[in-house]
Amino acid sequence: MKSFPVLRSILVVIAALWISVIVKAASGPVNAPAGITSWWQGETNAIDAYSGLNGTLQGGALYGAGQVGQAFSLLGTNDYVEIPDNLLLSPHVGPSAEMTVEAWIFLPELPTNSLGQASVINKGEGSTWEYALNIHTNGAAQFSVWQAGGAKYVDPLGGVITTGIWHHVAGTLKKSQFVRVYLDGQKVAEATTFAGDTSDTTAKLYIGGRKTGEDYNFNGLIDEVSLYARALSDSENLDIYNAGSSGKTLVPRPVSPSLPGSLALC
Repeated sequence: MKSFPVLRSILVVIAALWISVIVKAASGPVNAPAGITSWWQGETNAIDAYSGLNGTLQGGALYGAGQVGQAFSLLGTNDYVEIPDNLLLSPHVGPSAEMTVEAWIFLPELPTNSLGQASVINKGEGSTWEYALNIHTNGAAQFSVWQAGGAKYVDPLGGVITTGIWHHVAGTLKKSQFVRVYLDGQKVAEATTFAGDTSDTTAKLYIGGRKTGEDYNFNGLIDEVSLYARALSDSENLDIYNAGSSGKTLVPRPVSPSLPGSLALC
């Protein structure tokens, strides 16, 4: 009987070690999925950690505590991040093209601007638009894609954002097959019918708003904005959400013998 406390102690230690392994595995980072083309982490800069398509902060945009390290901190008053146009920012172009845009967001309140939407990320300005991931006044997330000339290609809408906590949002496109919206790793909207073809413009990319004077500005925090030339699967979106504050690990960028180094993709 005297050996029981010793045995019990051994079992407790084994159980503790087992639990620690499980927790570490569940909370560790996930490798950035294949097909990533740009990644703005918001780590006190607007550097694109993958392709070097660096942005600049506009209108007093700042940095704050993010879901993963630091994030872009915006007040919704014409402050945003601006990235010059580049062909890598339009992965939807082409008959069999695919794309994904995803980010972590934190809203202290739902959008209250005059247009009833806050833009997480968008490419377009004026009457020339390509795509946008927006949050509506009712908390729904929407991934809009445009045709040339300004008409909508498709714009599925779904889910409900809760204020005061971090959410992961994503929009995916697989040309002529589907456009989907994900919230916290779950598919919340899908469209499978389309009009025309997607638009290819020379517009800049914006994080957290549109150019000065267009009232779609985001009030809150935006973190880990990533763009892919591939429609991420259900499981890949869930993996990014489950990684939480551990975030993504940058996979070394391969060098393609058939493409310039600046165009080589995972």
